Amino acid sequence: MAWVRQKNDGDEELIVATDSIFTGNGESWENGIKLFELPRTDCVIAFVGVTGKAYTLILNLISSIKLDNRLKNNYTPLIEVVEYISELFTVLIKNSINEIPSENIHKLRAEVRFLFCGWCWRENRFRIWEVSYNESTEAYLPTEQEKCSLDGLCAFIVDPNDKKDIAAQKLKEEREKKEVGANVDMEPLRVLIDISQDPSIREIGGATQIVKIYRSGTSELFGIYWQNKPHFQGRKFEEHNKPKERYFDTNTLEVIDNEILTKIKLDDFSTLKEFEFITTCYDEDGYLKDLADREKERLKLIFRDKAYKDFKANCEVGE
Repeated sequence: MAWVRQKNDGDEELIVATDSIFTGNGESWENGIKLFELPRTDCVIAFVGVTGKAYTLILNLISSIKLDNRLKNNYTPLIEVVEYISELFTVLIKNSINEIPSENIHKLRAEVRFLFCGWCWRENRFRIWEVSYNESTEAYLPTEQEKCSLDGLCAFIVDPNDKKDIAAQKLKEEREKKEVGANVDMEPLRVLIDISQDPSIREIGGATQIVKIYRSGTSELFGIYWQNKPHFQGRKFEEHNKPKERYFDTNTLEVIDNEILTKIKLDDFSTLKEFEFITTCYDEDGYLKDLADREKERLKLIFRDKAYKDFKANCEVGE
């Protein structure tokens, strides 16, 4: 799924999310990577379908962008990148799958589809394309996703395709819980998580993989707490060795930030030089206010410094 979310402060961000399960040949893998950052920070690609074909195409794409200074430059319009993807995938799929007796060649070529998404600085907007095989032209063609009845830009691809009706209905139900005309928030993520947790849908499952693309032309991969354990790119970790990324809570759909205390006793920090700043971040009862990212980062540094000094002092006393 990919959608543009409007935040409370009026800013926008593009969120792309996918499940982590691979199925086929009687097997089911719940740790598959389906969401890929590219060698430029303003776009990502995700897929549904046959894994072998998808990985071959995506790895060729990543390598090609790395070798092309124009393609990997964020100032190159995304339309040029998606056109290159179309050309590259068409050449690769036609050269690789062409003569298979008793098999429908077009069906084989169409066994994987992609979502290519990113921030277009020239047009000052986020853009989403589905890239899929077209039998009549024997080519992979991009189809840009436009604003839909959800009052915003939201798109998703599902394999097998008959599960798309399930996702669309669930998304409609989630949207109906909001006021008419309300901006798309985290409803698509709720739908993806719910479907991934449904044991009756074998083809969709595993911990959700999530990336945000910002209007600055940068992207950020997120982990998620899945079954009460931190997961990143579909893989489970323990608390002590999890990647140092930010993680979503499965239930609240909010980002967990364990490095910032949500409630403190203000008097415990009164001796710090940064005490005045801390009082602007918490209300009189010690509850954390809604802060900007730069304020959160400053708080983290203050808490880390205090924790280290307290630890050092305790060690010295022990000696």
